[in-house]
Amino acid sequence: MFDHDIDVVLRFAISSGGSANAIGAVLASVLSSERKPERYFSYGRSKMLAPFFEFFSRQTLDAIYQPDEDGSYSSAYQLVTDSFSEHRESAIAKVPSDILIEWCNLSPSDRYPFAAATCRLFENRHESNNKLCISETAKSLLNNAPVKLEVVREYISRFQPRSGSGSLADTLEQRIPLLDQLNPENNHDIAKAVSRAEAELRRWVDAERKREADDERRDAGSFE
Repeated sequence: MFDHDIDVVLRFAISSGGSANAIGAVLASVLSSERKPERYFSYGRSKMLAPFFEFFSRQTLDAIYQPDEDGSYSSAYQLVTDSFSEHRESAIAKVPSDILIEWCNLSPSDRYPFAAATCRLFENRHESNNKLCISETAKSLLNNAPVKLEVVREYISRFQPRSGSGSLADTLEQRIPLLDQLNPENNHDIAKAVSRAEAELRRWVDAERKREADDERRDAGSFE
């Protein structure tokens, strides 16, 4: 409830026209807090930052994407990513694709992989009866990335859901056909990576189907 209230207040305040200086001060405080051992832990950090990315996209990207003392961007990833989301997406999804690509082009070697790991990867197309597709943002990132294989590898790692409801096998089967959309130019190296990913996902589907069948038989036996 506390997280929900903060989200509502922040969105109202930011959408009403917060100053760039005030926004910067808040974001610096959030990042500093994330790096402290005693930081306030919340599963809703990504949701809390979403209004910042929506209304102050470029400034928020610059403020959050700062290296830690060890040179990694662990704090940035942890802040923006909802690891419990079925699609493993983040507040970055609120950033318009043109702004995100422009930002990535300033340092392509590290920013494109970061964006690929956190953008909206899947979306449902209403014009296709809510059929699951690779998002337009993800496609744009792939098309513009100088090293496309790195982006594809990030996408492939996200085909495996970390959470969700219903049949995991059904979810995986729904996603497998989307792998073909990751290689529009028929790149040889990408084709090999996609082929390996498809084989791995199909093995996982088979294992999940077997596990689900065993669970059903066990539950039926317990009922009888």
